[in-house]
Amino acid sequence: MFHLPTPRLAATTGLVCGLLLIGGCASDGTAGNPLMGLSTALKSPTEAGFFALVRQNCADHSIGGTPLDTLLDTDTQVRDLTAQLYRGDLSNDEYVNQLSQAFPSDDANIPAAGCVMNQLDVCLSSHCRPILDQAKAAVAETQAEAVARVPETDRAAVEAMTQKADTASPKGTIQK
Repeated sequence: MFHLPTPRLAATTGLVCGLLLIGGCASDGTAGNPLMGLSTALKSPTEAGFFALVRQNCADHSIGGTPLDTLLDTDTQVRDLTAQLYRGDLSNDEYVNQLSQAFPSDDANIPAAGCVMNQLDVCLSSHCRPILDQAKAAVAETQAEAVARVPETDRAAVEAMTQKADTASPKGTIQK
């Protein structure tokens, strides 16, 4: 029989063998992303949603004398700078400076850049769906007001209306 000189060596050998048995030779030991299932519940704002907000709310502003919505359609530099701002690759100051260098103007493009930055704040706080969020809030408010205005049902009044309706029309017929 196999004889080990010390109990400590036996315990170590047993531990190593146990770990090898538990670990085995599996090569697919990747744990994966534990938050994978939450991706739909925690949807992040989209770049397309951000650009839609910018087009909707900043179209009347101009950069270097050209309307912002036109530049977003025709100028890749403005589109790229705005996308970099959205992704966090540019700070607000860097965005303003790069726009001013590329498109000089008397107002340093501050109104247009400020509008874009405001839309970024709106986008990040509302998943780039402020209109949908506002609509949901308005519906909830209207429903709450309607519930507050509905009086308690008077059972006797309901019975009286039912009786009146039943006596006004013969059984089994519907009057139009």
